[in-house]
Amino acid sequence: MTEPGQTSDVTGTSFLLTRICETPLIHPGAMNVALPLRHWGAFAVVDAAGDAIRWAAQVLNRGSRSFAALSAEAADIPAGADGLIFLPYLTGERLGQGAATKAGFVGLTASHQPGHLHRAVMEGVVLAMATAFDPIAGQLGPPDSIIAAAGGARSPLWLQIKADVFGVPVIPTAEAECGLIGAAALASAMLGRHADAHEAARALVRYRPPVMPLPANRGRYAALTARFAEIRKAMATIDTLLSEPLP
Repeated sequence: MTEPGQTSDVTGTSFLLTRICETPLIHPGAMNVALPLRHWGAFAVVDAAGDAIRWAAQVLNRGSRSFAALSAEAADIPAGADGLIFLPYLTGERLGQGAATKAGFVGLTASHQPGHLHRAVMEGVVLAMATAFDPIAGQLGPPDSIIAAAGGARSPLWLQIKADVFGVPVIPTAEAECGLIGAAALASAMLGRHADAHEAARALVRYRPPVMPLPANRGRYAALTARFAEIRKAMATIDTLLSEPLP
């Protein structure tokens, strides 16, 4: 992405959601990166994203099942994981409530099966991003679409959850590892083969069909996003307590 107003999702170990803007966004809950063409990228981050999926696969299944199999099991669970919410702060938060923020399942009951836990982890990462991105959306407006790349863009279920939570089309790149294409675009512009990075990106980047939000899930995820934000705030005192060493 090269134009102001565009929003990108890069989900690997972490989840970064970035909005291109003309000037840096000054807010304690946002970070900024300088971009080509003299633009800026205001971004939020959830540190444990793909890392949370890896952790869940290892802890719940000892790594014995593929991510595709776990995703298929999670896809059989309804949106909202039957009331189970996962706080994905396995390594704390870079911003937000800070390094003391803890991860956890909230609402766990005897009726929940492994598929519920895996879906809750996938949803929790996206709900955490909706909360983290709120300061950027508050100043620049919500995204009208999201361009998705990196490893997370290989999961149809995760793309659907993102579309449903944010309520906008999510457009995956044909080449998930498009950082390589970005480097090639910058080199092409520098060598004069394209006029600038924008023209190079338009020539080199291809997209898969957009993943559209499902109207049946939109209201449920809107309510779940608000519930997640309240739970996260309420957990601050508990996180502080858990950070204190035992005698």
